[in-house]
Amino acid sequence: MIVVVLGFTVISSLSSDATTSSTSGISESASSNNGSVSSASQTASSNTPATNDTKPESDKYPFDTTKASNYLGRSIHSVIDELGTPEFDDWYNGGKVFSYGDFAFLCAGDGAGGYYPAIMHVIVNPETYSINGATMDKDRAELIDILGYPTNEWENEMDGGYLLVYYYEDTTLMIELPSPDEKAIAVWLSVYEPEPLYVSASDLANALNRNALNANMMYKDQYVELSGLLGTIDAQGRYFTVKTSDPYDWTNIQVFISEEWRSTLAQLQSNHAIIVRGTITDVGEFLGYSIKDVTLLESAWY
Repeated sequence: MIVVVLGFTVISSLSSDATTSSTSGISESASSNNGSVSSASQTASSNTPATNDTKPESDKYPFDTTKASNYLGRSIHSVIDELGTPEFDDWYNGGKVFSYGDFAFLCAGDGAGGYYPAIMHVIVNPETYSINGATMDKDRAELIDILGYPTNEWENEMDGGYLLVYYYEDTTLMIELPSPDEKAIAVWLSVYEPEPLYVSASDLANALNRNALNANMMYKDQYVELSGLLGTIDAQGRYFTVKTSDPYDWTNIQVFISEEWRSTLAQLQSNHAIIVRGTITDVGEFLGYSIKDVTLLESAWY
């Protein structure tokens, strides 16, 4: 099946003859490769739609048991390890697109000829993907009956098509239609990520050396994009350190990762430049910085 999204043609292996149940169609695509994907409950904040005063009936993330959204934010390597070789794999709009059965994954380009290894978008077939028990191959009025009024909607005058957008706490749902009166042709699930605070390892080290109390007040609980050199790598892959280029600086910056990022970490080398996104959870004058809840880990060139 060829899906036209935002004026671009994404050629994926979204099969037109997939099973009619979206939940079973997606989960079976995963399980046929390497077991089923564990479901996760996701919550979201209430949103007042920009186009209507009526809020959605529920403030909870509306996806029932569909598994596709659980891939968002995971590393490309962990997904391939789990699902096996993609049915389709190619470059798309500076990033990477690869697909399995009824859904495709997109990783954004990094602007330097590579791509971020975290999955930022999942594209699913509206004919076989359901929300609140209904498939998404509906027109605008029918979709609003199912989902409530969108947070935003607009006509794409440049490339054609009509978009319904719903924002949740950590996920964006975007449904593309040829027009408001025609059925949806694609459903996008995307990571809704706050803008990080951009810092270097030197920034963190200097702040801690100047005043540990002030460093704690500045950086604790901040979501950051940290650049620096990869230091020590834990043999079990539970954490690594980020250091400055100063050989006499001993500031400890520890980054703790979940299992899904271990394949990515295994491909990196100490003393090479990296970028990592996560939340600084602890700041101490002796223990330095602790970073958890990683959403991005990649090599960097600067």
